[in-house]
Amino acid sequence: MPLILEIDIPDVGSFTTPPRLVEFPSLSLSEGALFPVQSPYAENWGTVSAGYLADYLFRLLGNGAEGTGGIGHVHDNIDLLQLLTYLEEYLLVGGKKIKAGYADETELAREFRTRNFINSMSAGKGGAIDTNGNAQLESLEVRSYLKVMELIYNRLNIQEGDYIFTEGGTIESVQQEDEDAYLLRIRKRHDDDIVPFSTDDIIYGIYHHTGGFFTSWMRVVNVNITANTILVVLGADSEVPAGKNYAPVAGMNLARRGNFTNPARQSSWYLSSQDGEIVFLDKVDNYATVPANRALVLGLPKNLPIPDNLPINPEQPYLYARGIIVQDIHRITYDGKIIRDSIDRGIWSPIVAASYEPYRYTDTVAHEVWHNSCKYQCIADKTLQEPRWNTTDWLLLAGNPEFTLEIVSSNGLDFDYGEVDTTLSIVARIHHTDVTADLLDSDIAWTRETGDILEDNAWNIAKADAGCSMHITTEDVGGYRFVNNGSCKFVYTTYLRDGGEVKEAKQEIPFG
Repeated sequence: MPLILEIDIPDVGSFTTPPRLVEFPSLSLSEGALFPVQSPYAENWGTVSAGYLADYLFRLLGNGAEGTGGIGHVHDNIDLLQLLTYLEEYLLVGGKKIKAGYADETELAREFRTRNFINSMSAGKGGAIDTNGNAQLESLEVRSYLKVMELIYNRLNIQEGDYIFTEGGTIESVQQEDEDAYLLRIRKRHDDDIVPFSTDDIIYGIYHHTGGFFTSWMRVVNVNITANTILVVLGADSEVPAGKNYAPVAGMNLARRGNFTNPARQSSWYLSSQDGEIVFLDKVDNYATVPANRALVLGLPKNLPIPDNLPINPEQPYLYARGIIVQDIHRITYDGKIIRDSIDRGIWSPIVAASYEPYRYTDTVAHEVWHNSCKYQCIADKTLQEPRWNTTDWLLLAGNPEFTLEIVSSNGLDFDYGEVDTTLSIVARIHHTDVTADLLDSDIAWTRETGDILEDNAWNIAKADAGCSMHITTEDVGGYRFVNNGSCKFVYTTYLRDGGEVKEAKQEIPFG
């Protein structure tokens, strides 16, 4: 400041002259810095520190705001603003993250992907979810359950364990009511889902625990549809198949095996990859099943109510059932050769042979019939031939195959001396069928035996063409020699030719 300062005094009663601040040196501001102040109603000057001035201003602003967040105006959300804090890029209200609302929806609309994501089902890496919600991930773990509209999997689908086809459900929670009694809440798969079990149902579930898999066998004693719960009691260790029973646990899948009292709920299907069989169980009224409960089995023939000496291969699968209703059955050997099935069509009938359901012989079937106490198999499809010894379309399966002869005398075999007069006739049979008419005259021979060789040979030559019948008199039996000796025998010999072999039959008839 200059040593001499000339001031023109204005014509007023009282005034002050402010200092020329530019002429003062600068000073760093601190709480101890002093400012010159003067009361508007006094001529004396004073000083005030920067810290005191700041405190005064803060008190002035605070009193003027009155808790509304401003001076001269009001903040309606002052309470919310006072609760706001900030943590890791999130605004917090009372220590909790603010819900995203539409702001986060804008952020979520962008595709999510890991840095190493490669879009490929066979050679991909990482994971991604696009803006349409399509996801591709390495794996997915679901703690509760998975709902899908359609499940598409690769062509190789491997299934392990047992698959039960019956009523079932999943335990949501377990509450022990007594030593062996439990209240089980069954998970609802949808809003209209209800408990599928009934009173006295035999149910069981399998779960994995330390040491392996364990099975829990239970009896349903009460069902609460409204609460979606069932009250069960554990089966005794002596009653369950493994000899040891275990308590149910949450998350266990339950299946009905049978029912203690209701026959309508005593059947179920199951498929076992471990035992290699598909089984229909029926009449199951206890925890442990018996062979009689296995009403139908497709698989290895074990635990079946069948005779021990039945010629079956225990290492090959069979179908065990009470009955089968089918139109066609084609049988083959284990190495693929066709086995013809024989079908008994009963008594042979020419009407049936000419009908729309004739006798058949194909690669897969051969019909069989009965005729004249013999059983024949058809060997020519839709044949009209009658089953006989010499037919080309039928094969004898059962009956008397022997070729036999019978000589019949029209007047018997007892004659008075010198009064022989009768006709000898031949009846030839094979397969219980009269085939006399099929004999050839050239294959028939009559011979006589009286003891006179010369006379007998002469008679044989004279009767060579007699055929199937011959008239006999006293002279034919030896004349006076028959009267004196009373002994004569006629022998009939013939052959039957069936195209494959010649059958010979001989029959004799004595006189005297």
